[in-house]
Amino acid sequence: MTSSNKNNIKSLMIVVAVLLVLKIIGSYFFRRFDLTNDKRYTLSSASLNIIKQVQNPLYVKIYLQGDLPAEFKRLQNETQDLFEEFQAYNKNIIFEFVDPLKNEDESMDNIKELYRKGLTPINITVDDKGKQSQAMVFPWAIAVYNNKEVNIPLLKNIMGASTTQKVIGSVQHLEYSIADGINKITIEKQKKVA
Repeated sequence: MTSSNKNNIKSLMIVVAVLLVLKIIGSYFFRRFDLTNDKRYTLSSASLNIIKQVQNPLYVKIYLQGDLPAEFKRLQNETQDLFEEFQAYNKNIIFEFVDPLKNEDESMDNIKELYRKGLTPINITVDDKGKQSQAMVFPWAIAVYNNKEVNIPLLKNIMGASTTQKVIGSVQHLEYSIADGINKITIEKQKKVA
């Protein structure tokens, strides 16, 4: 082996060792960076305080899965990003996306169950290669914590707004909606003294 090859191998080993040491050190210190101008991936201090309240597993089912129109794909992606951010700060937050209409045999039962829980769908018009059809979307999440359950609306009902405008408004208020739902289910109720 030439001295040049030995130096290259030695340099590679040093780089690998430095990266390994940095990885080990990094696992002890948790810090996330948001380099966007509007700090859209930075959680508010209120949300962080609410997330810290979660001491036991918090299970969240998000009913935004399946063949969704583009607007709702955006809402789905933003919801997933936000829950991943929550999960990065508290591993007790466990979420999954569910398509209640996936299996045609079970979809009517799923719809009835969601109605029973107070989750109402919205009907939207979908354009597919010049053909228009109606689709049903459940823009909701259900959070379960310590045998308590709360419905979390993911789509704001803005009167007179188009579906696209509703989704844009909902994305802007998504952190608040989800944090509010988590707060409702995790906070211990104070007994009222008469």
